[in-house]
Amino acid sequence: MRICHLMLTAAMAVSFSMAASPLASARKAPRIVKTQLVGRLGEWKDSAMVFKGAPQGFAVHGKNAVLVRDRGQVNILDLKQKKVVAVYSTALKKAHCNNAGFGPAKYSRDSFLPLLYVTECYGDRRCFVLDIDRDSARVVQEIYYQDPAQKGPMDWCIDPRGGFIYAYGGPPSGRYLKKFPIPDPKVPEVRYTPDDVLEVVTFTDVRIPQGSMVRKGYAFIPDGCPPYPTIMHVVDMGTGEKVLMEELKDLDAEPEGIDMKGKWIYMAFFSKSKDINTNIYRLKIR
Repeated sequence: MRICHLMLTAAMAVSFSMAASPLASARKAPRIVKTQLVGRLGEWKDSAMVFKGAPQGFAVHGKNAVLVRDRGQVNILDLKQKKVVAVYSTALKKAHCNNAGFGPAKYSRDSFLPLLYVTECYGDRRCFVLDIDRDSARVVQEIYYQDPAQKGPMDWCIDPRGGFIYAYGGPPSGRYLKKFPIPDPKVPEVRYTPDDVLEVVTFTDVRIPQGSMVRKGYAFIPDGCPPYPTIMHVVDMGTGEKVLMEELKDLDAEPEGIDMKGKWIYMAFFSKSKDINTNIYRLKIR
């Protein structure tokens, strides 16, 4: 690993780059010890509900979860009752919605859930911040990262406890997570530039980026799409070292959104079987 210090006008940014081979860290790294099927959404929904778009971003809060599909359809789930409780469209009709995650706070005391940060992925590569209700959602903020060097799709992932949001992009030879403060959600439009980057962590060997999250000082990066294997990468955000690179051999569907609840990682998988469409698994970590 080498550490480069980049002098920026707004802050001192630290860039970590790491080799693909060492999987070591000074602290005890997370490991996956158990995998469980939570449910298949085709079996949870009412017959009148129609899923539109492939499943993408997935976020969990208490007993509730939100799945956001390609082109912006929202599915609200009750994980305890194993039921889809709402299905509705949003304004994100041109967004791929590749990733989603709850922020640290609600938009107002009347909000149903914390603010949801949803990736546009292509186009302007925005992060849409949604105030989620039981039967509708509204965009309250748009976050941009403006960098002429940025090429290809880009995701956003959030660390709600740390108070940071990350731009996730780059080619397989050099994926990156660029760190920014979570902006005040009352500001309708935020435009970050390279001068605003606080840290950069780079890593390799992620073939097909899917959802992502940063929790407890680690980045959890699912990777894969059939016929390629599903792999979980875990990167130590403090050192830039990849501390886990494990193939999830029993999960042959395409990994999508990811979140954490307690000691469990929850993941949505895209199953192309008719009517089922989305499988939810959870992985216990230790």
